[in-house]
Parts: sequence; structure tokens; C-alpha cells
Amino acid sequence: MIQITANDFEINVKKYLTLATKERVHITENGNDIAILAAPPKNIVDSFIGVIPDDGYSVKTARQERRGNFARGIFAKAS
Repeated sequence: MIQITANDFEINVKKYLTLATKERVHITENGNDIAILAAPPKNIVDSFIGVIPDDGYSVKTARQERRGNFARGIFAKAS
């Protein structure tokens, strides 16, 4: 983790954007964090693996269920 001031960031934006690809950059003002720069995960889906237990429900199953409901005239009501 790198901690820098907002003024330093403003002067060296390109440098810190490059560093943010390797580690988090905390930008501070008056000693308080005002922003954190971090690279996005390589694959956003991979960052959620393990967060929700695998119950075997897949996108394919959801599509089939939705198509079946549509064919039978069953629609979800808006709340």
C-alpha cells in the first residue's frame, strides 16, 4: 500500500496510475483517506467465487425457468 497526498497525486497522476496496477494507492488530504486507487480484478467473476455457495443453479437453468414462465404467461410482478 502506498499513501500519498492529494497534491502529490495531482502533480504525478500518470506515475500513480501506473503504480495502482501493482498495489493500492491511498490518496489523503489533511491526513484522511479521500480515495483509493486499485486495479480491477482480472476477472470480476473470479472475485466472487466462494462468496455465494454453489447450489447448482446456473445461468442456463435460470434462462430455462424464465422461458417456461413466459410461455405459461407467468410474469414476475414489479414491487
